[in-house]
Amino acid sequence: MAYTVSVPMRWLDLDAQGHVNASVVVAMSQQAWAQFLAEGGQSQLFEVSRIIKAQVQYLAPIHYSVEPLTVSIELLGVTSYRVRAEFTFSYKGKGYAVMRASIGRLLGADSDADADTLPEDARAWFQNFLNAGQIGQVAAKALTSPPPLASVKAAKNNQNAGVAEKVEPLAAMVSEEKPELEPYAEAKPEADSPFPDFPKWRVGPSHHEFSYALRPADTRADGYIGPAAAFNIIAEARIRMNPVSTTSTRMDEAAALGIIWALVRQDVDFLAPFKYTLEPLRVHTSYAAVGNTSMTLVAEVLDSDDTALIRSVTVLVATDSDGKPTPVPETTAHGFDLWPATLATL
Repeated sequence: MAYTVSVPMRWLDLDAQGHVNASVVVAMSQQAWAQFLAEGGQSQLFEVSRIIKAQVQYLAPIHYSVEPLTVSIELLGVTSYRVRAEFTFSYKGKGYAVMRASIGRLLGADSDADADTLPEDARAWFQNFLNAGQIGQVAAKALTSPPPLASVKAAKNNQNAGVAEKVEPLAAMVSEEKPELEPYAEAKPEADSPFPDFPKWRVGPSHHEFSYALRPADTRADGYIGPAAAFNIIAEARIRMNPVSTTSTRMDEAAALGIIWALVRQDVDFLAPFKYTLEPLRVHTSYAAVGNTSMTLVAEVLDSDDTALIRSVTVLVATDSDGKPTPVPETTAHGFDLWPATLATL
């Protein structure tokens, strides 16, 4: 059983193509999640939770409407310190979904720490909703203070000292075995994931590099860069990559050819929390695959110390003005020859 909430749209949510921007949809899911927790008396869990994995499937363009979007939330897995939920967005009164998202969170984690065990009443509340779809019956009292937290500074020191990083393709919210301390808890595959796995693509040695300057407005109230801003970082880098020109963007070429790029799937792994800094981030992007009408890109965001902060896989489809798939331009497909991705070795 799903919890349903209405989330209004804003005119400024639209991008240059007249669609609700992908990063805005992630922000909307955060808004729906906050309302879900508040209604169940668990508001403080919103302040002590961090997204570690987001998988988003865009089923249709989302256009502006004065009517709010309907967002349904279904829990897919709960452990003592993790929860994974599926969000389905649809227009009010219409019988089709426009977007699905599977988002995994660490619960009981502040920005500087890994998660410890949730209090029993909070976990029981999640478990009750997972099993019975009832939102308020176990919420006898709200969480009044964060659970005990462990520092990840030692883990980052180990990583800088050469400890191999291990990140699997999908977030696991069903395993009770707690991983060793990492900047964010290690993700493991789960059999009930609503989305199929991508191959373990990684950015190749030859890749497009883009320098991304953060803004103070990219930060949340706690000073850390939020998930919506992270989606924007990845998007800006792929827009700037043009295999045949360094003075124009891929979108300039698309506009000249009458092509609209539709985002149909994006998986993002949040590997480590990071704050605003004057030092620009570096975004490396490679082509994982090019089809007749679609292409798949893999990206990695690094800080000035070469620490991997974010990894993503993005699937784009070229469409005409009527929304019908159209062949990928040869000049765009040429990027596969210049910046090919690699497959990670196990």
